[in-house]
Formats: sequence, structure tokens, C-alpha cells
Amino acid sequence: MISGQKISNWRIRLIYLAFVVIVASVVVFLFRWQVLEYDRYRILANQRVKDSQLASLRGSIYDSSGSPLAYSVPVYDVYAYLPEINDAEELLRQTRSELIEKVSSILELEKDQLKKDLETDLLYLAVGKQISVEEKVSLENLKTDKNPDRNISGLHFEPSEKRIYPDGELASHILGFVGKSRLGDDIGRNGVEGYWNGDLAWKRGYLVEETDSFGNQILTGEYEPIFPKVGRSVRLTVDRGLQRMVEKKIKEGVKKWNAVSGTVIVLDPRTGQILAMANYPTYNPNEYWKVKEWDIFKNRAVTDAYEFGSVGKCFTAAVAIDLKEVGPDTIIFDHHDGCVEFIDETEICTAGKEPAGPMDLTDVLAYSDNIGAYYTAKKIGPVKFYEYLLKFGMGMKTNAGFEEESTSLLKDGNTWNKADLAAYSYGQGYSATPLQLVSGISAITNQGKRMQPYIVSKIYDEEDTIEIKPKVANKPISRETAIIANAMLTEVFERNGSSWLFPELLNYQLAGKSGTASIKDISGLRYAEDKVNVTYVGWDSSDNPKFIMLIKLQEPEGAPYSVESVQPLWMETFLEIKDIVGVVPIAEK
Repeated sequence: MISGQKISNWRIRLIYLAFVVIVASVVVFLFRWQVLEYDRYRILANQRVKDSQLASLRGSIYDSSGSPLAYSVPVYDVYAYLPEINDAEELLRQTRSELIEKVSSILELEKDQLKKDLETDLLYLAVGKQISVEEKVSLENLKTDKNPDRNISGLHFEPSEKRIYPDGELASHILGFVGKSRLGDDIGRNGVEGYWNGDLAWKRGYLVEETDSFGNQILTGEYEPIFPKVGRSVRLTVDRGLQRMVEKKIKEGVKKWNAVSGTVIVLDPRTGQILAMANYPTYNPNEYWKVKEWDIFKNRAVTDAYEFGSVGKCFTAAVAIDLKEVGPDTIIFDHHDGCVEFIDETEICTAGKEPAGPMDLTDVLAYSDNIGAYYTAKKIGPVKFYEYLLKFGMGMKTNAGFEEESTSLLKDGNTWNKADLAAYSYGQGYSATPLQLVSGISAITNQGKRMQPYIVSKIYDEEDTIEIKPKVANKPISRETAIIANAMLTEVFERNGSSWLFPELLNYQLAGKSGTASIKDISGLRYAEDKVNVTYVGWDSSDNPKFIMLIKLQEPEGAPYSVESVQPLWMETFLEIKDIVGVVPIAEK
């Protein structure tokens, strides 16, 4: 008979043995899970926590009436994560063939090619770029054949956006485009897209959530959202209909005269608002990558500083009047023989080198007489002339809201020699961009006030709105001087071709000045004999001026003077846009 003490000892040993076996088993399984199969279970564990980016959209760009010129739609880039796909196959949750079959069907891919692409050593493989929201939802809801409640594993989505320019080429140089940064992020390039990128760009959001083994969210699990923010939208000062018309006319002008390029700007001199701005050749920002020549991206209205020729005589006359050195009827000289004086071995001549009789200041502008302009500038002097040119905005950026705006330096007046004074007096020797030039001239038609040019009138989102109001940049000349100069240039317009080219223009109160400028050769030391830039700046010279417009043609062929090419182009364009900008005939005022 076994004693009670022996039975008790046997039971203790049995319990101890069982405990040892259990502990040993736990140690073995822990070693297996945490060491031998660490990578496998790390992947499975990580699949419970889903870290995804929350997308938003870039702000839109609208014209002055609120019509969209640029907007974004949500799209996604889809990637196959190979470790996750391999693990799902090892666990017999899904097969490679069913993933290929289902994905290729939705994205319209070649099955054999996708199968080949998935045979890679990479962790991630790009399967589709910029897929639609509908395609993304379809891919997210793909189910395995084995378990209809389980989502197919291995597909990850990167939020993105597609920028849409609904009017194609319209206002492309104003807008710019959305390209890629060095890190692959969307970023505005050129124009409004580039300058205002910080406002337009959306702020990324993030979401961390726990999911079960089927990929469904665990509502009581970890959930840390950082909500994204939509980019701000901007409203431009640009009139869509006006923009379309000036683009049509500048294209016609470039093609007619076989020019290298053409530029047009329409500005409201009362406010500084840019109503239209165009260049030709142009491009489609929806397909910016198709552009083969980088120069086509340039908004020449703000990037190309150039010598503009006799348009600069407007500055010379206004400065001399403001200093009370001359008046409209002041005789600048009694006569000349077509060429006078030698300045650093450079002869100053009229365009045709023809003798001229007595001329007052209005005659100098009407006949665009270089000698008369030089004689006027001598009354001003280099230091004063330089100071006034700075007031007119020469040598300084306008800061109108374009990323690529440039300028050129204006030589200090204390360093000018006689040749500088002569060249500057008739718009050669110094440079400005078309926008700087039209901004400077606008002071004459706006009673001496030069308004700050601007292209964006409003920046806004759901939380805030910023209104950009007209602002006086400075007052280069007095009101009295501006009125006198404006009246002189109105007479110049009436005397220079409007009556015989377009008689109907005499029904409107307009002023203007042409300019033909030589272009320096490749050396930059001398002027080419057969190349010119031609410019015409004209405006509504009434007491309530509605617009000022500059048109420039670069190197037109068969038209050595502006009066032959750009001046009639300006007049044709005015007749097309007068109703849009609100200019009415004199009889109706």
C-alpha cells in the first residue's frame, strides 16, 4: 500500500515536470517567433498599423470675373509593396496571379508586363501614375478569391493632384505651370504659379490607424489624424475675353512680320491692374514637358530688358517740362542738316538724315527727332535725368507678382558722358522690360502718379481673404506736367498716321509714341545693322483713362521702322478691344 506521503511527492514531481515542459515550450516558441521568424511577424504586426497620407488640392486661379484659369483634381500614384505581397502568398491569403489579373484589369495594363515587372528585387514598384479617384477606390476594394471578406494586400497609394488649365494656351505666360522639385514634389514654375506657390500649395495631412488582419479599421484602436489644408486660391486682375483677343492679335503680328517674338501688355493706369499680358510663341501648360526650347517658357513682358528706342522720348520731354526747362512750344533749335555734332566719334542723326527746320518740343516728339531729343536732354543734365528715370521705375523691378521678373542696371548719372546723355535722350543705351516701360509711361496719362503694377487682386481660402488694393508707387512728375505731356502726345498720335491708316481712330481721344531700337550684336559692343526691336505704347488720353497698351515685336523682317509694323498692329488691336476696356468715342463722352 502506497503511503499518502509518496503519493503527494509523485504529484509534486508531476506538476513540476508539467511546469518545466510549459516553460520550455514558451521559451522555444518565443525564440521561434522573436528570432527565427522575426521578419515574418514584424511584417504581420506592421500591417495592423496603417500610416497613410491625407491628400488635399492646390488652390485655383481665377480671372477677374471668377472664371477658372487653373484648378486641380485629386489623383493617386499606386505602388506594389513586394514584401507584403510575398508574405500574403506565404500565408496562403492570396496568389500573385489573382493580384495581376485584378490590377491589370482596372488599370488597363498588360498582364504579362505587370508579371514581369513584379519579378524585381525592389521593395516598391510603381504600378500606376495619376490614377483617378474611381480607380483608387476600385483597387482598394479588391477582394481575395479565397476569402471575399479580405482585401488584397500589397497596394499602397500616394496622394497627388493633376493640374488642369481648361483653356490650354490662354494666359500661359501669366499662369506658369506646375512641375516637379528635385525631391519629386509638385511646385509652381514661372508666372503666378511660381511667385505665389507658397499660397497655392496644399499642406499635407497624415493618418495613423489600427487595422485587423482583414485590413479593416479598428475603431477603438490608435487613430492620430493631422488634417490636410487646401491651398489658397487667387483671383487675377486679368480679363479673360481681353486676354484671348490680345493673344490672337500678337500671334497675327508675329506671323505677318516673321518676328522672333511678340509681347503685349494692357494696363489700367488708374489702378496699376494688369488687364492682359501675352507673348508669342506660347505653349500649353497642360503639356509643358513637350516644349523643346526653354525660351518659350519666358514671359518676355517681365524677363527681357531691352532698349526700346524713341518711346523713351516721352520721358525726356516730361522731365524737361517738369524742370521748367522747356514747354510744348519751346523752339529746341532753329534748324539742322540731318546730322549734328560728334560725340565720342559718334554722329547723331535723324532716321532719314534729312535737314530739318525749326522745331518745338511737340515737333520733336511728332517727328521723333533724335537731335531735338539730345538738345532737350542737355537742358536737363545727366544727374537730374538719371534721378527722374529712377522715379519712372527704370532699373528697378515692378514686383507685380511674377516669379521670373528681371531688370537691368541703370548707369549712375554721375558717370554719364555726352554719348550716354545723347543715347538716353532717345531711348537707347539703357534697358527696361516691357512692363517697366509701360508702368513708367503710365504716369503721364495718370496725372503724374505711377501706380504699382499688380496681377493678383485677391488671395483667399475658407478661413481668410486678403484683398490687394491699388497703391501709388510714386509721383515722378507733377500733375501739371503730366497734363501738358499727355496733351502733346495726343497731338502726336493725331499727326502720326491715325487719319490715313484708320480714320475711325480720330473718333477717340488717344495718345501714343512709337520706338525703333537697334539691337546689339553678339559681342555686345556694337549694334547690328539689320536687326531692330519695334515698340508702340498708346493710351486713352481722356481725363478718365481706361487703359494703356504696349506692343513690341522682336526683329520683324521687312519693316525697319515701327510705323510700318507695330504701330498699325497697335491700332488694329485697339479697335478689337476698345469695347472690352470701355473706351467710348469722343461724341459719347
